[in-house]
Amino acid sequence: MGDMNGTLHDRECINYTNPGNSSRYAFDFRRMVNRAGLIDLGFLGPVYTWAKGTTTAFRASAMKRARLDRGMATTDWRVLFPNAVIHHLSATCSDHRPILLDTTGGVSGRNRLVKYENMWARDPRCFWVVKEAWANRLHLNPMINFHRKVQATCRKLSLWNKNQFKKVSQQVHNATATLESTEKRTPSNWYAIQEAKNNLNEALLREEIHWKQKSRVQWLHEGDKCSKFFMASTIVRRRRNFIQCIKGSEGGDWIRNQTEIAHCFIQNFKDLFKKADTSPSEIPQDLFEKDISTQESEDLNTLPSEEEIYAAIKDMGQDKAPGPDGLPPSFYSHHWDTVKHVSYFFQQGDLPQYINDTTIVLVPKRDTPAYTKDYRPIALCNVAYKVISKVIASRLRELLQKLVSLNHAAFVRGRCISKNTMMAREIVHSMKKKRGSKGFMMIKLDMEKAYDKMDWDFIILVLLRLGFTAPFTDWVKACIRVKEIRLLLNGSIAGKFKPERGLRQGDPLSPALFILAAEALSRLLTLEEDRGRLKGFQLGRNNLSISHLMFADDIMLFGQATMKEAKVIVECLTKYCKWSGQSINFQKSSILFTRGVSRSKSRAISQFLGMKKIPNNASYLGLPLFTSANRIKDNQYVVDKVLQRVQGWKAKLLSSAGKMCLIKSVGSVISNYVASLDVIPITIANKVDKALQDFWWGDSIEKRTLHSIAWDVLCRPKVCGGLGFRSTKATNKAFLMKWAWKIMGDNSSLWSQVVEAKYLKNQSFLDIDSNSSDSLLWKGILKVRDHLSKGLCRKIGDGKSTSIWFHPWVPKGTLQPQPCQDASANISLVSNFIVRNHWDEDRVKHWFHSDDASRILNITLPMHPIADSWMWTLEPNGKFSIKSAYRLVRNMDDAHNLNSKWRMIWGAKIHNRMKMFWWKILANYLLTRSKLSLIFRVNDSSCPFCGTSEEESLHLFWSCQHARAIWFGSIWHLKTDEYSISNWEDWLMLFKEDTRRSTCLNFNVFLEGGLGRFFFTTRLPTSSLWLPHWMDHLSNLDVAITDNISAGAVIFYNEAGSISSISTVKLNYCDPLAEEIAALCFGAEEANRLHFRNVIFQNDSKNAIAAISSMDIKALHHNVQAIVQKLKLSASSLLGGFVDPSEAQWCCPPCGSLGS
Repeated sequence: MGDMNGTLHDRECINYTNPGNSSRYAFDFRRMVNRAGLIDLGFLGPVYTWAKGTTTAFRASAMKRARLDRGMATTDWRVLFPNAVIHHLSATCSDHRPILLDTTGGVSGRNRLVKYENMWARDPRCFWVVKEAWANRLHLNPMINFHRKVQATCRKLSLWNKNQFKKVSQQVHNATATLESTEKRTPSNWYAIQEAKNNLNEALLREEIHWKQKSRVQWLHEGDKCSKFFMASTIVRRRRNFIQCIKGSEGGDWIRNQTEIAHCFIQNFKDLFKKADTSPSEIPQDLFEKDISTQESEDLNTLPSEEEIYAAIKDMGQDKAPGPDGLPPSFYSHHWDTVKHVSYFFQQGDLPQYINDTTIVLVPKRDTPAYTKDYRPIALCNVAYKVISKVIASRLRELLQKLVSLNHAAFVRGRCISKNTMMAREIVHSMKKKRGSKGFMMIKLDMEKAYDKMDWDFIILVLLRLGFTAPFTDWVKACIRVKEIRLLLNGSIAGKFKPERGLRQGDPLSPALFILAAEALSRLLTLEEDRGRLKGFQLGRNNLSISHLMFADDIMLFGQATMKEAKVIVECLTKYCKWSGQSINFQKSSILFTRGVSRSKSRAISQFLGMKKIPNNASYLGLPLFTSANRIKDNQYVVDKVLQRVQGWKAKLLSSAGKMCLIKSVGSVISNYVASLDVIPITIANKVDKALQDFWWGDSIEKRTLHSIAWDVLCRPKVCGGLGFRSTKATNKAFLMKWAWKIMGDNSSLWSQVVEAKYLKNQSFLDIDSNSSDSLLWKGILKVRDHLSKGLCRKIGDGKSTSIWFHPWVPKGTLQPQPCQDASANISLVSNFIVRNHWDEDRVKHWFHSDDASRILNITLPMHPIADSWMWTLEPNGKFSIKSAYRLVRNMDDAHNLNSKWRMIWGAKIHNRMKMFWWKILANYLLTRSKLSLIFRVNDSSCPFCGTSEEESLHLFWSCQHARAIWFGSIWHLKTDEYSISNWEDWLMLFKEDTRRSTCLNFNVFLEGGLGRFFFTTRLPTSSLWLPHWMDHLSNLDVAITDNISAGAVIFYNEAGSISSISTVKLNYCDPLAEEIAALCFGAEEANRLHFRNVIFQNDSKNAIAAISSMDIKALHHNVQAIVQKLKLSASSLLGGFVDPSEAQWCCPPCGSLGS
């Protein structure tokens, strides 16, 4: 700790002429922190510890300031002192503030709530404790009975944990001591030593599960021996959220007493959640229409089924923070009478306080919180309540697309944050280049505590105006009217208050209710626009008017820059706030004008609204609104965010499998959001990739580790031998291709209207040219059209909009076959070759060459005429995907054998650590002596164990005499010299074919310069074929395919097992999956012809069975959609009917654990 003469982040300095200078000055410091894997201890007090020019000659606002003094620690030290924090003290005669290390870090929470531990489930005694607590019926009322059982369960679990299970750290200590004493006392007793080892492994696993649950890390699963990482993550998270002191008011003194801190928050929440003087009854009748139909209202008011309740439970994150009862979703998903109390609520509408009990935790909204407003209250509701809330929210979500205007994109199915962000940036781009005397303005609103101030009566009135009826509105009312909320401060209950308004952040129902309530503002603005009082911003020649964009409480308003429209906007906002209780912080809101607005007019409007000019660094939904000539500077924040997530201390605590998970789930996700909305400069893309590479290899500027395999290989898909990492630049192109795909297929959204008005202007997207004045994003989208065209093809419906001359329309081959006839024949559309939903075979063969004609006739036409559309040929279902687009950009061949070694390994039911080990073997990743001799030109590459052969992976783990002894001593007693194996592919095929040995994949290998030990786990379960007792006929179907012809056969057996019928059929499909489904369709037709009932069809194609069982036919491969429709139609006419997919008995034989 001390003066580091550098900062960790550029944001830790202010008033530097060039912020990039801070990076150069702090280069050595940042490199050291990353290499050593240090953790910042955080601080309390003022942000900056150094200031240049402390004399009165310098203006305070222009003074250079930076956080140069800090404390850093290793993860081991942080674990020993989890509450340690640095205090920034007052500077007297120095330009540096003194810093003080406090290792206690304030008081820890007392009287913590009892919470269910996932590790308890590994102890069989836990099951019986819960069963005993839940066995008795404690009350006739299901709600009261449920609540008392929960209380009894928590009480008994707490006592059992204290008296019998005890601390997991003590279990690890005891198990370690037992193993050591056993090895010393009876070194020859193998069984006793093995039992002691198993007990220690179990204790270590419980410890890992314990810390993972507390860390809230979702991207990494337990079992990877990462207890230390989970522990360090928990401590860092707790330290970040720990509230040691706050300021009671602006410029006030720091409050450090926990009781006084709690009082400040409680008083703040009492004021915040106090009902305002609202008048929702003043909402005009014409603002809302009854958009809910009678049938939809009846569906909303029906009692939920058990399946609906169970779906709500499973939809919740299993390790989410529990509510006041201490029981997480993982407990409810495995235990007891959840259904009964949920059903009782929907029957009676009564929701007692003990079910709707809520505590709130405080999450800092900024890095250096100082006031109560700097913390966001997050509600922790009981899971018993959240199940009820989620059932209601799921029903409500189905109607949002119908009820919420196109201007609002949050939480509505089919609308996404990226479209809203793109529209905002495109409109800002148009405003920046807008010329002329007709000026426009954009207002970026800052809503104050939007969720917390929403009025309850206003929400219910909006629902009634929209057409919702009782009992649904009564259910909603019971959910949102909370009688009491308790404050959880630093892990302990610190007070309570009674809310009179507000929606809880953390309640599954809150998002849907908020956007429905905010719909009042959206419709009010639209109403004023229809009346001509609000013009909105005009786009394109057709003057598409955009008056507002909304994403929850992020709101942008657009209009002409006149005082008249400014007054209309204020009038709308005032009405909305009066109805709903919302309030707007005009001081934090900002405004932007086009060039045509004079200074005097812009000043007058800004003063009237009480808003400042929008700053150049303003952002919207996490991305900058403006771009500058320095694109690298604009996008540097992407690199900073990635570096923050892949900090050096994490690399030191994670295994290869853990680092792979972090890179794919965290580091790339950040860059992916930007990649989907901007053209990332190649310099920034390379920096992001370099940060991820350094994290993977453990590299630094000063130290470069040995790279045993090229990074480009790691960026290949797993089925191609890589790890599935992605190049940022290629990912950027893939996301831009997704925008291009959406442009070609989306005609109904507001986003598509913006693109049409601004760029397309009734032109074809594939033919439009780029202009220098276009936005960077649009230019990037146009540049990827060449990539997109390689996977585009027309999906033939009625053929009336597809040209045989200019469109790609045949899925296989050249995509665009050239007719052999003259174009003067006045035939140009595919519809000219379709007669009554069937191909005109003679005309097709007359117009096209034989190969093309055969491929055309193999295109399955829909049973009923539909319009032609675009499809993506690189995905079986014809829908665009980032995965296939990325492979196209990277020129990767996606045609791989399903039985390849890579699919076998990554598809095996083993832990990721084991998969990673097998990948290292097959990819020649391991640094054996054989490989090192090639790198460093060392002569001696012999095996250090036997010295008779070269040390390479197959020898090391299979043919070496030490390895032979281990295999023979295993539970399989394998003699390796009896097998003819020359490479690992032979080894995999051998054990795949013999399912008894397939569990050999699940062994644990420790590499410490050579062969370690093998620990074998239990055998993987194999599947079995189930036949019901009601079977009348059994049918076997299969397809035979040769180069020139394919045929299907179906055999029917009766109850006695005798053959009832054999039939064959010639198939004309060029796709194997289509032929398998066509054979099943033929079988169903034969069953109809023979009047068979209760037929079970057996087929060995897992893909065909999955296609038939799919509820969404449109998600299937374009070649099979029509065949599946035909099959279901044939099956529905069977006497036995077509079984629901969830109960379907389309059977396939058992497959090995490695896949087929």
